[in-house]
Amino acid sequence: MKLYRRAPQWLHDDKLFLEEYVAKVPGWLFDYTAARTMDLLRWQEEQKKEGSLLEIGVFAGRYFSILARSALRTGSRIVGLDTFQFVSSRSFTSSICASSLSSTRTSSFWRAPPPP
Repeated sequence: MKLYRRAPQWLHDDKLFLEEYVAKVPGWLFDYTAARTMDLLRWQEEQKKEGSLLEIGVFAGRYFSILARSALRTGSRIVGLDTFQFVSSRSFTSSICASSLSSTRTSSFWRAPPPP
């Protein structure tokens, strides 16, 4: 007998996801921008537009969490790149993992050298 884990409600509820996860991640992101990004990602998912996702300058992961949610739904690869000079990579990783958005199969985090 196979047991199937029920998908979390926030996986398909944008408002709940914004309130429960995105709002708790430090950073600067307007709710309007977050909502329009989720609209665009949902449209891409519905149109079967597949591909990897990349964010350069993830800071603490606020915008990255929105991209990660789409990657989780589609099984896409996601890459985050940052110098992590203002927020530690450990802090970033723990906030993404705490929200159940990371999957070792689809997530990569890269530390770029700090600017000269």
